[in-house]
Amino acid sequence: MNWYDYGARQYDPALGRFMTIDRFTEKYNTMSPYQYGGNNPVNNIDINGDSIIIQPNANGLIDQIKEFFGFDTKYQEIVKADLSQLKKDDAEVSGIISDLEESENIHSITMPKKGEFNSTEYDKEKAEKKISQGSTVFYNPYNQRRSRHENERRTPRVGLSHELQHSFDLDKKIATDETTENGIKLMDVRAINTENKIRSKTGDPKRTTYGTKKVPKELLE
Repeated sequence: MNWYDYGARQYDPALGRFMTIDRFTEKYNTMSPYQYGGNNPVNNIDINGDSIIIQPNANGLIDQIKEFFGFDTKYQEIVKADLSQLKKDDAEVSGIISDLEESENIHSITMPKKGEFNSTEYDKEKAEKKISQGSTVFYNPYNQRRSRHENERRTPRVGLSHELQHSFDLDKKIATDETTENGIKLMDVRAINTENKIRSKTGDPKRTTYGTKKVPKELLE
């Protein structure tokens, strides 16, 4: 059978459907449990038959053709490869990604707008009320800089691991506004510790600051 293995489920390209029901079908109660990518394969790709969606972000004619015929765009290929490598880099980071894949919430990854940098978009009101939620990670796999104000360069997937920690916190209801004594959010400290796990594998220097503020040594792992 010419089925594609998406990890969680087998996909029949001839029918445009998975051959088993989505175990998170309650998230799409208006759709068939056999649907793919929210019935919008032009804009969505379901990388594991589950809950992390990578937007196509088509760039140029070749990507547009790939998108039309249901193949991964260059952006999707790179992000999938980065997620796979992050799983190999560190067991704890692998666990974060797996938890997001298995979440009842939807977490998506997309390219930031021109001139913007990596970030995570979420519902602040839900976060304040400690309600589990999905997120949108804006990730540029070509950009080695953290922000326009910082010149330090690091391997791009280091930045992805940072944002995925934010998504994990939002999913687990721990993305609060609690801060260190010098005003750094604890959720940012956790994200820095997560990216440092990857920095140790990529050869990038350990991160010890957030903006112009130093992370308290006792909170760094």
